[in-house]
This record gives sequence, structure tokens and C-alpha cells, in this order.
Amino acid sequence: PITNFSFNNATGAIQSAVVLTQGLNTFVVTSVNNCGTDVETSTIIYQKCIAPMITVVAPTSNGTTVNTANFSLSALIQNSNNGQGITLKQNNVTVTNFSFNNATNSFQSTVTLVPGLNTFVLTSVNSCGTDVETITVNYQNCIAPVITVVAPTSNGTTVSSASFSLSALILNSNNGQGITLNINGRSISNFTFSNATGVFQSTLNLTPGLNTIVLTSVNSCGTDTETITINYDNCVPPVISITNPAVNGTTVTSPTYGFSALIEHTNNGQGITLTQNNTAITGFNFNNNLSTMQASITLIPGLNTFVLSATNSCGNDSKTATIFYKTTKPGEVKPIDEKNKPEVIPPTPPKIQEGKGG
Repeated sequence: PITNFSFNNATGAIQSAVVLTQGLNTFVVTSVNNCGTDVETSTIIYQKCIAPMITVVAPTSNGTTVNTANFSLSALIQNSNNGQGITLKQNNVTVTNFSFNNATNSFQSTVTLVPGLNTFVLTSVNSCGTDVETITVNYQNCIAPVITVVAPTSNGTTVSSASFSLSALILNSNNGQGITLNINGRSISNFTFSNATGVFQSTLNLTPGLNTIVLTSVNSCGTDTETITINYDNCVPPVISITNPAVNGTTVTSPTYGFSALIEHTNNGQGITLTQNNTAITGFNFNNNLSTMQASITLIPGLNTFVLSATNSCGNDSKTATIFYKTTKPGEVKPIDEKNKPEVIPPTPPKIQEGKGG
């Protein structure tokens, strides 16, 4: 029974403000007087109505910048009436290749971006209302070059050779176009570039002192420049390696000895000196191509001390070698103690044959 109703006797109108319940509501109006009864039944279905609600999942934020054309747009759409009333537009052009899962409320669409700003408008409409989300994605299909120097590994590297192999990795170089190389302000064209691997290589001829190398790569999207410094120290002191004798204190029994050594950075053999027991030896040969020095030495009995020195404008090097010449034949001098004191061995007297009789 509902008692909160009003009746206008003049017009015969009955009114009541009622609270509906979810689903079917059945109302029965009855009027009785002395002459009879009238009954009217009315039904009203109350279906609770909620407007759609869109939550964008990807991209996570507006204005996202990507560098690939394919993009997966996704969202959650609640109260969408089984996906009816969902529309998607990209730059005001309708997109139809999307899917909607009513059980999970998941919306997905793989779209092809155009270079620059892409504006998406996702709309969901039902009988209770509308929700609209605007999503922006920036497709940057133009990427500036990126240079990574491989060799030298660090700036200011010091080398002692005029020839240097410069190498780098260059990405987004547009097949090598726009790559330039300068050394000490001078343009270099003898370099190679592999577009497949991005490997850049050039053999440079350094000048003495500091060399400043500028490697640049330019495309329509930007520029990358790397400045490399290499110090070429062309002043190197000599380096001596005695090859014969291989071991100090070597003992020999022949007075003739082939002394040899390897001498690098000698300025064509100038500045080389060799002494034997403090006496200078001049009769030696030097091969500049092989950096080898050779001398035929006449040893003296006992200890022979050789001092080999080499000097240039950058420094000097000196090595000492010792050879012990041991004589064994009668009449020759040979050492008898640790102080190398000579002992003369007398000749063996001839054997006298005894005579018979007499």
C-alpha cells in the first residue's frame, strides 16, 4: 500500500511520487464506491543507467614520442553496452580495425602512425551518456646521426708511429652521406664506411706533436660531431738488444767471435759505439733496413767485456755483454782462478827413447 498520494476531486487526478526498485515495478490503482469497483494495473521497468568510462592504457601519457610507425593503442572501456557506440578517429579519419572484449572491457587497435603529431579521439556512447578521450602520439621518423669513437679509446693518446688507424661506429648516417673527416683543419677523403654495420675507418698520417681530428656526420634530422686528439711523439730514443752472445759470461774457445745486436731508432746507424775492454771497436757493420749491427771480434784470453751504446737526439741506450775466451793449447794463456790470472802452460817436452847397451 502507498498512502502518500494526492487526489484532486475537481479534476479526478491522483498523483504520487514513488521510489522505484531495480527491475520490474507493478502498480495497482483501485477505486471503490457504492456502485462498484475499478482496478488499473501499470508496470514500470527500472534499469539503472551508467554512462561509459574510458581509461587509456597505452600510451601511458599524451605527447609520447616514438620512432616506429606501428603503434598499439589500448584502453579499458566500462559500461560500453557490449562495445556498441565505440568509435576511434586518427587525425579526424575513422579507424575501424579495433577489437573490444566485453568480458575484460579491453579495447585494442594497431594503428599506423604518420610522421609528426598523431591525434586519436576515442569515444564511447550509450543511452546514459558519452565519454571521450583524446590521445596524442608523436612519430619521429627522422633520427640524427650518432658517432661512437672506437680507436683511439681516449683523447690525448700518445703514439710513436706516424700512421694511425682511426675507427668509429656511426648510426643513422644515411648510407654514409654527410660524413666528413678533418685532421688539423685539412679535409681527409681516404676513409671507408659500411652502411650495414655502421663501421667507419681511416688510416691517418700524423704530424709530429698534437693532431686534432674532427669527425662529423650530418643528415636531414641533425648533426653529430666528435673531436679526437692524438699526440704523435716522433722522437724515440734508441733501443738495444744484444743477440750474440745471448747470455752474459758465455765461454768460448776460439779467438774469433761474431758479435751481433738489434738497434732500433738509430738515425741510420749514427751514434753507435762499441768498446772491448774499454778499447773502441770501429770495424762493425749496421744494416739500417733491418736495424742489425754485426762485428767480427778478436777476443783476448780471459774475460772480454763489450759495451754497446747508441745515441740520438731523443736519448740513448747502452748494453753490456761479457765473453770468456778460454785457451787450452800448450803455450797459450788460460785462466787458473776466479781473478782470471793467466798461467803459462809449458810445452810438453819431447819423449826421449832410451838406447840399448853402452
